[in-house]
Amino acid sequence: MAATSSSPCLTSGCSPAGAPRGETIAGRVIDDSGAAIAGARLTALPRGTREAVDRFVPGQVMLEADHDGRFVFRHLAPGTWTIRGDRRARTQATLDVETGTTDVQFVTSR
Repeated sequence: MAATSSSPCLTSGCSPAGAPRGETIAGRVIDDSGAAIAGARLTALPRGTREAVDRFVPGQVMLEADHDGRFVFRHLAPGTWTIRGDRRARTQATLDVETGTTDVQFVTSR
């Protein structure tokens, strides 16, 4: 007799325990002197996506860096993402990053 299961993971190929799939981008937000920028707000969009000024864009991911400027975007679709940051900085910085990168140095001036 063949084994059967009602678990959607066996038929859909999802990861164990239903954990979300996807890739990560991780790094640290620093100023031009190398000091961490705690609480920096970052937005990630799939490269080529137009960012709207006044509304959420599908696929957009937002987060705030920790006290040491560290951040991790999780569960991203594979590919290149545009990361933007502007809190606690005089200039808005933008950087294109491939998923799987875990040592991003996001540098912005204060």
